[in-house]
Amino acid sequence: MNNLDCTYVQSRRGYVGGRRKRNEPYPAATEHPASGLHSNVSTKDVPLHSSHRGSGGLPTPSSDGTIDLDHHVANDIVEEPWINVFYQNIHPAHPFVIPRRLYKQNPDFLPPYLKCAMQYAVQPLLTGHNGGLDTFRDIIKAFNLADGFQVQALLLLTITSYASGEREQGDVAIRQAVETAFHIGLDSEDFGIGCSAVIQESWRRTWWELYSICGIIRVLTPTIPKLDPPYSRLVPCHDTAFNSCQVTASRTFSQMQDRHFVDDNFDYSGFAYRVEAVRILNNILDFTAQDSYQAQPSPAFHSCRASIKSYTLSLPVDRQNGILPNGETDELMFCALTIINVASILLNIPHSKLARNRSFGTICVTQRPSNMLSRDETACTIAAVNSADAIIRLLIDRNSESMKSMSPCSACVLAFAATTHLAAYCLVQDEERMRCLKEYLEVSLGALNTIGRSWPIARMVKGQLVEFSREIMMKPLPQPPMNYSRVQQVQLEDVVATMPLSHDIVPGIEDTLWLQDLLNSEGDFSFVA
Repeated sequence: MNNLDCTYVQSRRGYVGGRRKRNEPYPAATEHPASGLHSNVSTKDVPLHSSHRGSGGLPTPSSDGTIDLDHHVANDIVEEPWINVFYQNIHPAHPFVIPRRLYKQNPDFLPPYLKCAMQYAVQPLLTGHNGGLDTFRDIIKAFNLADGFQVQALLLLTITSYASGEREQGDVAIRQAVETAFHIGLDSEDFGIGCSAVIQESWRRTWWELYSICGIIRVLTPTIPKLDPPYSRLVPCHDTAFNSCQVTASRTFSQMQDRHFVDDNFDYSGFAYRVEAVRILNNILDFTAQDSYQAQPSPAFHSCRASIKSYTLSLPVDRQNGILPNGETDELMFCALTIINVASILLNIPHSKLARNRSFGTICVTQRPSNMLSRDETACTIAAVNSADAIIRLLIDRNSESMKSMSPCSACVLAFAATTHLAAYCLVQDEERMRCLKEYLEVSLGALNTIGRSWPIARMVKGQLVEFSREIMMKPLPQPPMNYSRVQQVQLEDVVATMPLSHDIVPGIEDTLWLQDLLNSEGDFSFVA
């Protein structure tokens, strides 16, 4: 079991959630055709009411949606070391499990299999590898009730499996998470009625995390199901409010879509902006899957470009670099900004001059070059490269220590930025711009090296990028044009000083004009500013 104690204890909490979507019983076991993994579940439907204190319950929610904590009890609990790692390094980028303050109040609130999934997620951070397929299977076999906890566990298994380069396991987990979520009605705002405000927010975040992870994984695995956003579902509140158990008011996803037409400047959370970025990413993935890359971009192409632009223009001034006023990184806002830039790269590269170049494919990036380039190829090229630049600038703005809490999904974001910069480097002629691109790539490789200390996928991506970079970027930079007449004069003086002048040895002006033309050539692709 690799030090993960996944012994299952029968839960007394019962079903946690709202109404079932259908009356037929959930099957006793489900099996993924490719894996043979089973999930034993119960058909009990006993809602949890967390409105009392005591063993097995949670603190009482107040009328304003906050929750009272028994601080002396919380502070006296001795936590297992992995809990600290989970809440410091996993939770900031994927905050859907109950806040740490509630966990300290009553660790037994979470079922054992979810705790095992949390341990499974931190193993790469502690040892450099996860618990392996046996542990993965044991966690899934321990499932008992079809509830929100099961979806949370499957999400952690999905993220960890993909980050470990175990895509087949990740596919099994994410598909089962989607199946369970729809069965229990997790996409409905009615889910969790009767629970405290903080618990309802946890379920809300679990749904939107599932929506987001499915969208991100679709970039790597197009066969993963696309989820439609429930427009009546509230988007998550701010992480600081959730983690302090002071849940604040939020708005529906439909209201967020209409934010451009409302002049009240409602402060949406970084999580909400990530959800919106994933919606745009999904639309672009749908478009690129069907686009025939005609010489003239279609109205759908321009609509996708407009959605990216309107997204960036709608960002509050203090949210545009993912840094909080106290200097800390807002992980979900950082993720939202990188996702929207990856969406821009995916949209623009097939119509750009970069598509003429060789493909720098990695485990995260499969580029599809186009033979029918757009008339707007220069504009698309600039847009793609600018988006890659923006990703690196976001990374540069981060405190180096905060790299430990970056989502492992960032490894693939960096792969998109790096492959775009590699393609641009092959085309530009400006020496200063080439040097900048090279340094940007070095930032990507350095960040992948840091992330790779914990997550194997970053090590894989870095290895592939290093191979490409060694071939492309170790070539000497072009030298500035030289004054040919001065060169010729120096050569003649050197020759005269060493031997008698001979027309057979010293070339005439007419014989070296090709060299002057070569030195003064501006090339065809000096378009990147």
